[in-house]
Amino acid sequence: LWIFAGTSFRGKTQLRYLISITISTLVGVLIFHWFFTNIKPPAPANLPPELLMRLRNTNRGPRLSMPAIQALSINIIILVLVEMIILKVRKQQIEHENDRLRLANLEARHNQLKQQLHPHFLFNSLNTLKTLISRKPEQAEDYLIRLSDLLRFSIYANKEEVVTVEKELELCINYLHMQQVRFGEALQYTIHVPDPMKSTSKVPVYSIQLLVENAIKHNSFTVQQPLQIDISADQLTERIRVKNNLQQKLTIEDGNGVGLSNLFERYRLLGKAGLELSRGQDEFSVTIKVL
Repeated sequence: LWIFAGTSFRGKTQLRYLISITISTLVGVLIFHWFFTNIKPPAPANLPPELLMRLRNTNRGPRLSMPAIQALSINIIILVLVEMIILKVRKQQIEHENDRLRLANLEARHNQLKQQLHPHFLFNSLNTLKTLISRKPEQAEDYLIRLSDLLRFSIYANKEEVVTVEKELELCINYLHMQQVRFGEALQYTIHVPDPMKSTSKVPVYSIQLLVENAIKHNSFTVQQPLQIDISADQLTERIRVKNNLQQKLTIEDGNGVGLSNLFERYRLLGKAGLELSRGQDEFSVTIKVL
């Protein structure tokens, strides 16, 4: 009853299962009928003729109801098992498709974020570059080279989901140096990542840079109270931590929902553990796992 009540047994599928049950039942009945008709247990020796005749008459005419029920029951059990396997496979396919669609949507939102940030970032960078050209030409040249490298990386990163730690750190160094030119001694940073880990390990693109950017975005800092960002790595646990002293702004800039939740979802779709957030009175840190 459960089989025929299922929503998937419609049209040709329902007819296929009905024909399967009918044919298997008939085959089962024929096999059992042949078995009971042609294969008889040997009669005990030294029986009187009258008792032997009565025993033979008793073995004639086997009932077909029991073989039919047995064949029908076995076939239904097999069909139930097959249907459960099919449903499991379909569920896995649907989950895989949903993950693929979520990843595509996530990447679309991430690309939209980059497109929205680039004009604002370029505006600030060009204003800083204009000031440097008139006051510090040599520093302006270095600033322009770093800006060019950052934009070149953004073009390369559009085609990648993950990059090496080395490339991600190059992006962060360029970004932090440019922000340091803008904010001066109010922004300080340190990076401690083992060299073997840089070339062999990978992280989602813009992952470390996003954490650095969040630290700058959500904290206020001055020369007297600078923002200190520390990027460190543990080669044994294969984790990278971005830590900053906590000087949270009174008013937070509005975002479009793409930030830590975006990075957490990207890690989940890559089959890895999520982010580890730690918040104290004086510091805030986020730890990610390398791939």
